[in-house]
Amino acid sequence: MRAAEAGESRRDTRTAEPSGGGRRGGRSEFGRSEAKKKRRRRIIAMIVAECIALVAIFSYAFMARMMSQIQRSEDFQISEIKTNDIAMDAEENMKGYWTIAIFGVDARDNAIEKSTNSDVIILCNVNRDTGEIKLVSVYRDSYLNINDKGSYTKINQAYFVGGPKQAVEALNRNLDLQIQDYMTFNWKAVANAIDVLGGVDIELSKAEFFYINSFITETERSD
Repeated sequence: MRAAEAGESRRDTRTAEPSGGGRRGGRSEFGRSEAKKKRRRRIIAMIVAECIALVAIFSYAFMARMMSQIQRSEDFQISEIKTNDIAMDAEENMKGYWTIAIFGVDARDNAIEKSTNSDVIILCNVNRDTGEIKLVSVYRDSYLNINDKGSYTKINQAYFVGGPKQAVEALNRNLDLQIQDYMTFNWKAVANAIDVLGGVDIELSKAEFFYINSFITETERSD
């Protein structure tokens, strides 16, 4: 009986040993799994960081390229634009806002200075605190004072006669504003914007179709 019990005890001891080894093996496997997960996370983090860096580099290069194509007026400095003397309460209300005059001229080439009509005139008002943007159109045929001599005619003539400087000053004079910043877009800029969008589909009436065909040789662009 003792021998049998001893034998059984020995068998129990021998069978218990692999069980302990299995726990150690389980811990080892768990450690390896955790190490793999950490390596995977590091790799993913590096890939994401590289993607962000590439996007930032390409975005900077694109913006730099676009900025290099912007034409800047050589006829005058922004600081030379005359601003209007306005009431103190009106000036107080303008604080925290940035107003930009936007002109769309009828030039077929790269001209953005004098001798082009500003067929589109938009005032862009930006709230510096909230980022809210409001746009207001000034009709091109509005009968306004376009110069210091008190000459009244269509507002788009101000750009034709004196370029953006006189056009901005006319807006300031007639609308009690203090604008100094402006942007001008010609037909070429519109064509480029449409190309970036991949084209724009529009429906035309017969009358519109007739007149568009009349001007298509001036506005078309073949690459």
